Amino acid sequence: MELTKQKSRDSISLIANTDRGSRENGIKTALESLAASSRGKNTTIKSWEDLARLLETIFDYPPIPPPKATKLFDNSDLIKYRLLLQTVTKSDDKSSQDYTQVEAAQDLVNSTKKKLPPKLLLLEERVKVKRAEDEARKAKEERLARERALRPLTQDEQEQVHSVIYGGGNGREIIATSETDSVQRDSLRRLRPGVWLNDEVIHYFLLMLARRDQELCKSLNRKRSHFFKSFFVTKLLDERGYCYANVKRWSKKVPGKDIFQLDKIICPVNVANSHWTCAVIFVQEKRIQFYDSMGGTGRRTLKGLLQYMVDEYKDKKKKVLDVNEWTLVHNQPDTPEQANGYDCGVFTCMFADFISRNQPLTFTQDHVTECRERIALSILNGSALQ
Repeated sequence: MELTKQKSRDSISLIANTDRGSRENGIKTALESLAASSRGKNTTIKSWEDLARLLETIFDYPPIPPPKATKLFDNSDLIKYRLLLQTVTKSDDKSSQDYTQVEAAQDLVNSTKKKLPPKLLLLEERVKVKRAEDEARKAKEERLARERALRPLTQDEQEQVHSVIYGGGNGREIIATSETDSVQRDSLRRLRPGVWLNDEVIHYFLLMLARRDQELCKSLNRKRSHFFKSFFVTKLLDERGYCYANVKRWSKKVPGKDIFQLDKIICPVNVANSHWTCAVIFVQEKRIQFYDSMGGTGRRTLKGLLQYMVDEYKDKKKKVLDVNEWTLVHNQPDTPEQANGYDCGVFTCMFADFISRNQPLTFTQDHVTECRERIALSILNGSALQ
């Protein structure tokens, strides 16, 4: 196929000095041959519109410019080329294969501006201004949402947190306790920047989220959520594979003792003792979604949790769950991502924090130190911050 493509390129070069009619026929023939080698089927080019569409599917040769315009663009021509530009600029990363198409389309639109009527040029400038205003408004809304979700700590709160995570004292001293769970001073010291969180901190913080959820549900009259420890997924998907029997009795401890009456089930996932992720079962929406700050898909976890819901429904309701009504959502491109190898536990805690409050995931790597302090203060206060 590479040989065929090279021949097509050579054909384009050889016909460059021929007369106009032969040149156009030669270009069309060469491109049709190139398209056939790239797409595996015959392709016919009948117009420059066909050529534009063809350029969107062939990535590894220099684009051929259109013939020089001999008249002013009318509105229909302008719309066509703008649509072409919008289509190919959806991915404008220089590392992407279609970047040469982006440049070609941009050059095409820019080269025609000299021939456009002044009114159309003015309209285009107004569109740019409007787009910039929309982007600025969106950025402001995201910033305000982040401020609402992550309120800054007061000076007293910061001093309280710093005295624990940076101060001295016996590392084995228990700083916080609730029923059978507790957190030692050494574990809280892991909330310093650049340190990997252990399960003691993560599990206790989820307990604080559960307490906050209980209070919010009382005041807002909404369904409760449940926060499993990471042992739940570890036992559900052990080294032998899926095993419902390992966690069959766990649902007896959820609020109301009926997982199908919950709003969400939040599951931290410890991946091979080297990475923290989060999976959430949106029970009422019949959706299970995976959140990974390093971009993993979570396919195995999602399938295991769906099967858990099937087995739980059969065991507790004595009915068959219709899996066709459920949706599995792998990790999405807009999921916040970490920029190092040690903040995954913080991101997992924040996934659980934001999702349990129905907040968009507006935090980023830039907010991790603030998030670490938020986790520490929640543990010290005995309940997650509102």
